[in-house]
Amino acid sequence: TRKWAEVASVTKDMKDIRLCGGSARNKVDRKIKLDTLKNVKSSPNIDIVVIVSSDQGYAGNVKQLRKMGKHVIVIGEKKTPESLRKAGNEFVMI
Repeated sequence: TRKWAEVASVTKDMKDIRLCGGSARNKVDRKIKLDTLKNVKSSPNIDIVVIVSSDQGYAGNVKQLRKMGKHVIVIGEKKTPESLRKAGNEFVMI
């Protein structure tokens, strides 16, 4: 972790984000969801968002993005739940 912190400190546009430790579940997923919404809100020129996941936990995030007028493409495996497949404008199975 220390080595990544050193790399992040000297690499342009790279952030050192600490997500390890603690008992909170799904920290990375929550961070991705919040960052996606934050970046889309702060960049009105973003029209299309691509979510690559088979985790139904992203369905709510995808619905929020669509309410914001974004075209959302979900890319997932065969096991992707119907709730996530239908949340986006398009679903692509890999």
